[in-house]
Amino acid sequence: MSGEMTKFTKRSFLKLFGILIIISGMALGCIMPVNAQEGKSQKAVNPYKVLCILSYNYAYNIVEDEINGIEDGLSDPQYEIDYEITYESMDAKNFYRADDVEEFEEYLTYKLSQRKDYDLIVATDDTALRFVINNRSKLFGEIPVVFMGVDNISDANTAVALENIAGVAEVPDFESNYELMKKFFPERTKITAIVDGTNTGQGQFVQFMEFIQKHPDQEYSILNTSRYSRKGIRDYLKALGDDDIILFLDFLEDGDGNIYALDTAGKFISQYAPNVPVFRVASADMENGVLGGVSYSYYEAAKLAGSMGARILSGESASDIGLMMDTVTNTYFEQSMMDQYGIRYGSVPVDAVILNERFTLHSWYRGNMIIANLVILVAILLVIIIILLAISNNRREKMVNKDNLTGIANRLYINKQIRNLSSNKERYGVVMVDLDYFKSINDNLGHLIGDQVLLGLAKRLESAADQNDSVVAKIGGDEFLILVKNGDTDRCKKLCEDVLNVMKEPIVTEKGEVTITLSMGGAIFPDDADSSTKLMSLADKALYKAKKDGRNGFRMYSEISIT
Repeated sequence: MSGEMTKFTKRSFLKLFGILIIISGMALGCIMPVNAQEGKSQKAVNPYKVLCILSYNYAYNIVEDEINGIEDGLSDPQYEIDYEITYESMDAKNFYRADDVEEFEEYLTYKLSQRKDYDLIVATDDTALRFVINNRSKLFGEIPVVFMGVDNISDANTAVALENIAGVAEVPDFESNYELMKKFFPERTKITAIVDGTNTGQGQFVQFMEFIQKHPDQEYSILNTSRYSRKGIRDYLKALGDDDIILFLDFLEDGDGNIYALDTAGKFISQYAPNVPVFRVASADMENGVLGGVSYSYYEAAKLAGSMGARILSGESASDIGLMMDTVTNTYFEQSMMDQYGIRYGSVPVDAVILNERFTLHSWYRGNMIIANLVILVAILLVIIIILLAISNNRREKMVNKDNLTGIANRLYINKQIRNLSSNKERYGVVMVDLDYFKSINDNLGHLIGDQVLLGLAKRLESAADQNDSVVAKIGGDEFLILVKNGDTDRCKKLCEDVLNVMKEPIVTEKGEVTITLSMGGAIFPDDADSSTKLMSLADKALYKAKKDGRNGFRMYSEISIT
């Protein structure tokens, strides 16, 4: 009897021990952090870190669409991703030579040396993708990569053949544009494709030639602007006649080394070929003499890429996602060009967007046929709609222009202010502000305390800015920018000194007082640079110098020696 009881007790103990081990394993599985590649339950407190490398600067007209699309894709409610995104611009439309790329590599190497915890890399357009691929082993290691807006299909295929890379190729809808050309201009039998020698231009050239191979009877010519002088391009355009039609693919440069912004290129083409309809296969610059077209949508493509990123951060392998080659388009027409060529509303596709559309009784009736028969109700409804739209637009404008965490201005708002001042040739200064050792605050005290520090910092910066007739904006995770109106070196230095003074007192958080320091760098327009893009770069260099000199201080670009 005693032996049987002993045997039973041991067996019961072993079963109980086994159950406890299983329960402990399940508990540990619930509380242990999960890698970004293993499941989306990771980082309930710490958001995923995303680094987006932009080929072009923030003033370039497609970049805003790309940023909005990426963020909307990452915010897809299907995946419930909590993320924090940092943007770095290569400004490749202005700085595209080998030494420029080397400078950017050195700059990014420094930044990454301070912060190595990114979970996802996003590359927009050809130049950024090529940079990421060429520097992957050195800078990014095995971090997953997503790209979009890549014209060079060979580069796109090469990229996704590598481990842990996915993306969206830029595939223009030549066929749909061809149908529109034949519909509106059947008498114009010759297509002149305008391209340049850049990576983007040559990628679009290859795709155009693939389209031509499907239409061997189509007469065409190629104007490669990189091989012609400015005068040569002008003479070429002047020679086009009544049987020609222009397909504007890319026009960044000419053979003389001149650089053309998209709006400048469009105006140049229409100036010297004023009676030749211009079609565009990309949504950038659908005005300035361009009639319209079925155009690649940078927003929709970026949103798809952002959604890919959300899938990857939720645990899906980038290699399993691969390359998306579908066309992502919207249709646009410009009102004045429609008038010039006699194109009526009823003949354009139903879903077409009419840019600069003129308000007429016909256009109004077209969208309000039922309401038009109820005159009194229409008047009441119009008043209500106008009031609601005004309220909605006012709220939307505040949301668009304010930083969600701090409530101060954001990057979009401050960039608009800078562009306005630059276009009016008004003097101003910019001061880049960076919180020293912010990563340590997040690591040691947690992101909740980090957010409280950023909120307190924003209030103090705003106070100092108000006293100096300036505007402060949050432009990154721990980066701020102060715009000094009518600024000169002395005013910017006074502002920086005021900022340092207000930061002497610690910031109070839930976990007690936190003492922080700031590094700042400033530059003056037009003393230091004659463009906002260059000015921002110089201010960043001054900031880098301040950090290099020991932090907790400021440097003005005009007073430092850059080696």
